[in-house]
Amino acid sequence: MNINTNFSPMGGGNWMAGGLSGRSLMVRSSSSGIQGANNASTHPAFREALMDIRGTADTLRTAMRDAMGFGSDPHTPFGSLHAVSGNTEVMAILNSNNRMNRAGDFEVEVLQIATAQRNEGTARNVNARAVDSGFVQGNNQLNITVGSQTFNFNVHVSASDTVQTVHQRFADAINVRNSVGVTASVAREGTGNAQTSALVLQFQETGVRNEGQPNFTVSGNAANALGVTTVTQQAQDAQFRVNRDGRTGALQTSRSNELDLGFGTTAQIRAAGTAGITMARDEVGQINALRNMVNLFNDLVEVAQANRAGQNGGRLERELRSMINSSTSALARVGINMNQHGFLDINEERMREAAASGALEEFAQPGGVRSNAGFFNRVERMADRVGRNAASYVGANAANPMANFDMTQMSANWNNQFNNWMNAGMLFDSMF
Repeated sequence: MNINTNFSPMGGGNWMAGGLSGRSLMVRSSSSGIQGANNASTHPAFREALMDIRGTADTLRTAMRDAMGFGSDPHTPFGSLHAVSGNTEVMAILNSNNRMNRAGDFEVEVLQIATAQRNEGTARNVNARAVDSGFVQGNNQLNITVGSQTFNFNVHVSASDTVQTVHQRFADAINVRNSVGVTASVAREGTGNAQTSALVLQFQETGVRNEGQPNFTVSGNAANALGVTTVTQQAQDAQFRVNRDGRTGALQTSRSNELDLGFGTTAQIRAAGTAGITMARDEVGQINALRNMVNLFNDLVEVAQANRAGQNGGRLERELRSMINSSTSALARVGINMNQHGFLDINEERMREAAASGALEEFAQPGGVRSNAGFFNRVERMADRVGRNAASYVGANAANPMANFDMTQMSANWNNQFNNWMNAGMLFDSMF
């Protein structure tokens, strides 16, 4: 498990953004009368534990809000139906929402995918001298024309340069100019002394720009030596039909393989064939959300176990155990169990079955995404409470100079002061 020690305020964002450094401030605790280096705020063990607890709790809280659709992205795998492709080798759904339910079930028949123009050069032995392979000693120029604009690339070739070196120089010269619209790569094949390289040029976008014309042409005294004047893959548009209720739809075309199916749904076509589109639960999304919850919950357990010592030590661990124990049966039904060490384990087969039957959605958020009874809501509220009162869960230890003081009041005072500074956008020098 990875413990998140990055400190973030509630709601995400940069915790130092917009605030003063407050470097002249020192914590003064009225309850203990301790100031400066003897104070809780200046002790590394206390600060690190505080940030571990608060940062890990905030990460869990944010993940739960995102999963429920309360975050910046309203999409959630729970409480709504989403478009599902019956043949992901032909078409994959990229984004969908509940509005797609109005479209009903249909199928997409893909006749051809969109492709980009590709000019693959002549393969030559990587160790061959460039001047023996058609290049001239001195300046070698390659021109790429896209529409009405021509881009010139010049590479100096010496008597000792190899073919592979020259290929790479041209590729680098082309790729550094983003405005060209063509990318270059060096294709290598074979091994040892038999290895070859070839310069490959490819248009950055799929589809046909000018009917009957290539998307780019190549010229210059280096073009023949590179062998890139011939189009080895023609650009073509995607062709597809949307068939519904047994009726064949009209032929449609697209320059891109990403299609807008309407109702807030986008898809990517990958191969010729037919894919049925139905409305169903986002089972994969639900399982991933639950796995993420388990991992982040276990991170918080690990932080809690690191704070067992002292008066406050063990409090967080006890609360986490209590929360799980109160939902043992419900968790087991969706494939989650607590092991002897206090961490959550996942039964993958049981979780997939729960997702397919709808039990996982009912467990996470019964009654829909705005329900207050779902387990994700309970975890979010618990993480929020822990994050806001992190100092109340920091345990004293032998290295902590506060071990001899009233930890309950010390932690409460420190947490209030800490929150005041956070709300004011100020930190203090001794925290770094």
